[in-house]
Amino acid sequence: MTIFDEEGQSEWDNNDYSRDFKWLGQRRDTMKTYDASRMMGQLNNNFSYHSPKDDQNERYVKLRECALQLAVEIVVRTPQSREQSLALTKLEEATFWANAAIARNE
Repeated sequence: MTIFDEEGQSEWDNNDYSRDFKWLGQRRDTMKTYDASRMMGQLNNNFSYHSPKDDQNERYVKLRECALQLAVEIVVRTPQSREQSLALTKLEEATFWANAAIARNE
């Protein structure tokens, strides 16, 4: 599903959501060095489902396994604390972004 076309027009322009996306056109006019059509393509890619292909699923699994091993080490070797919680959260984020790098860029 494509939300924006290359001119930045939303398929929602004629319904209740259109007012929420008006800022996009206004901001695009003020950002002279920014390529709006490239941004629309990136948004479409980032907010689309990417079904696994080739060996991607195996790589996702391997990344999650490695992250789980590190998460266990963090829990076992550090005291329960805010810092431990943040370390685990950041590890979850890193795993997500690593998987997103595969899904979005291949």
